[in-house]
Amino acid sequence: MPEYPGLLIEEPNLSAPADHPAKTIIEPPRGWQVINLREIWRYRELLYFLAWRDVKVRYKQTAIGALWAVLQPFLTMVVFSILFGRLMGLDTEGAPYPVFAYAALLPWTFFSGAFTRSGNSLISDANLISKVYFPRLILPFSAVLSMLVDFGIAFIILIGMMLYFARQFHICVRAQMRAHYARGGAWDHFPFFRELSGSTLGIIGLGRIGKELATRGKALGMDIIATTVRDLSDKPDYVDQLMDPDGLPILLNDSDFLVCCVPETGDTEYIMGYEEFKLMKKTAYFFNVGRGSAVNEDELVEALMDGLIAGAGLDTFEREPLASESYLWRMEGTLITPGISGIGPHFWKRTHDHFLNNLRHYLFKEPLEDLVDKVAWREAIDLGLRQKLTNHKEIDAEDSE
Repeated sequence: MPEYPGLLIEEPNLSAPADHPAKTIIEPPRGWQVINLREIWRYRELLYFLAWRDVKVRYKQTAIGALWAVLQPFLTMVVFSILFGRLMGLDTEGAPYPVFAYAALLPWTFFSGAFTRSGNSLISDANLISKVYFPRLILPFSAVLSMLVDFGIAFIILIGMMLYFARQFHICVRAQMRAHYARGGAWDHFPFFRELSGSTLGIIGLGRIGKELATRGKALGMDIIATTVRDLSDKPDYVDQLMDPDGLPILLNDSDFLVCCVPETGDTEYIMGYEEFKLMKKTAYFFNVGRGSAVNEDELVEALMDGLIAGAGLDTFEREPLASESYLWRMEGTLITPGISGIGPHFWKRTHDHFLNNLRHYLFKEPLEDLVDKVAWREAIDLGLRQKLTNHKEIDAEDSE
């Protein structure tokens, strides 16, 4: 005979006289008890009956029937849309406010309704509790199940609303009422998303940073093309196409995401300007995690204003910190970070490991990793000094005026 917490059953004695029937003794459990799902499963037919009873009674007592499951969150959504969406102008970051509000109200309506009905079920079914034994959790469980029916109906409406706004039907309906062919308006409002998988990642400067970026891009299903000043025969397997710096126009033309990782040398000054951005796709994004001197920021601003590229993420700049009056701070489609693209919880460990590995190479008279081109490095220093001197002269001239 199975055992259940709080329930003691005395086995019937078939040889006992008829005036001594079997007894069922119910005792309250002591302390914390784990929910006995096996016992609830034995009474699953009762659970189904009580849940279906609540659904039928609730819908038959209203003239609108199952529509009540939709109207309750829908009417609240209308009020919220008018109050917060229209009057207060609450920002939903591009999401249509009706969908934004309805998606939040739907689980809340289910939770509040299930919580209220679960508590009331123990009161409304008090007579049933006092006359028949069954797991008492059946009553609140049945109340939750009946609310799931409402939730399912309202969720279908939410899916319909999402499709309605996603396919821009709200724009088309309003345009149809005005007899206006609104193809352009629908395209302008259509949310623009990109997928990394299948996109082309272009890397200017396949050095240490560029290689790390390429391995992660390949893992995400991207096609990798890059330029380098090193030997082209040393192409990694995860790079689909490797070119010398003269192949930059091909890189610009084919890339969906372009990342500049070059160091600061005389050959890399302003390698990205207006003419280079003009070669890129209008849907492409540009990122600079190398050196600020590689990008002509004024021409980048012009390219963004003219819509030559979709956006830019900048972690380094010509003059740091970036001046507060720079247009880059306020332009739509730009992301500004203060030189933290390489920072992470394991940054110093990687730095120490790299130093110790190169120290071992040095002691054993082996080739060093990431060896600096001293000639190019000296040119970069001279270039930097000239830029700083020019900047100081400009500041002094502005102060004198």
